[in-house]
Amino acid sequence: MIQDYLIFLNCVFGKFGKRLTISELKKNLFASVQSVNFAFKYLEKKSMLKKIAGTIWRKMPTTLRRTIVRLTQPTFTVSVVVVVTNKTGEVLLLDHVLRPASGWDVPGGFLEYGEQPAETVERELFEETGLALENIEMIRARTIGRHIEILFRARADGIAEVKSREINALGWFKINELPQQMSRIQKSVIEDLLKNSL
Repeated sequence: MIQDYLIFLNCVFGKFGKRLTISELKKNLFASVQSVNFAFKYLEKKSMLKKIAGTIWRKMPTTLRRTIVRLTQPTFTVSVVVVVTNKTGEVLLLDHVLRPASGWDVPGGFLEYGEQPAETVERELFEETGLALENIEMIRARTIGRHIEILFRARADGIAEVKSREINALGWFKINELPQQMSRIQKSVIEDLLKNSL
């Protein structure tokens, strides 16, 4: 058992008898991540060593644990999209400058650091159109490769105006009169989010 423990320590901290400093560990962390993964896979078979590994993990500084997790887990971008309807049931679409093919799509944008998804929805809509939202409801989240998209629906009854350089134009559309250039996927997302009316 002592030999198993030494193998584990060697995988995590380097050469026998030499514990790496935090700065050395951070410097060599990416190379060590594979060793740490190997060590934890090895420990799955060793109940006592799992407890030791857990103790070591819990005693590591939070920043070091967070760094290890971030280096060993896939990273994602996160954005929100929102289907906004008015009191007559029309859908707000924005003609985006940077969208390929048809620029028409539902409003949305990327989360900023420390921001909650519903806050992003409100901020993006206000920045792009000046509208304040009501009845904001998260419907679902989906992944597209290494991107997470959180889908919302909401209501707005104010007057929308183009307020951002990212937007060419905006308009309210009946669900059966969406722009022809919009992809079938975009249209089906809108239809899906509106299935249960607000």
